[in-house]
Amino acid sequence: MTPKDLAAYADGIYAASAGLIRLAPEDRWTWKPGNQNYMTIGQLCFHLSEATGKTLRGFITGDWGKLPEEGEMLPSAEKLPSCTKQEALARLEEDRKLMHQMLDSLPAEEFDRRIVSAPWGGQKPLWYYCMSMVEHLTAHKMQLFQYLKLLGQPVNTMHLYGM
Repeated sequence: MTPKDLAAYADGIYAASAGLIRLAPEDRWTWKPGNQNYMTIGQLCFHLSEATGKTLRGFITGDWGKLPEEGEMLPSAEKLPSCTKQEALARLEEDRKLMHQMLDSLPAEEFDRRIVSAPWGGQKPLWYYCMSMVEHLTAHKMQLFQYLKLLGQPVNTMHLYGM
């Protein structure tokens, strides 16, 4: 797989994610399943909109932005940011463009052979972490799909895969 192949694959996941965000009812934007430490729909859509491109930038350029201090925990779900549906869609498109910018900047040889470190630990090939970030987007797309199903929205497999 080349960086361009991965970008083309990710485009389908971004498109399906945008479709699911469009189907999320704005009057249920603060809904979450149960009282546990889950993100609301708005928080999930915010997270979807930054799940891939920003992290690829970290792995490819070393620019991670502000990271938690050593020993600092990630915030609980109720402290995570949210956004409106329109903001989520715009942010998702910006993240998609950043993903393309990052992957387009990579020679295939570097994608295959370069070893990088994640802030959360572990050295792996760059391709592995790039693929993992696309899988991260896929996981949260599935989470939004399940939220919509729990709300009784008329979604099906065609929505999940952006068909």
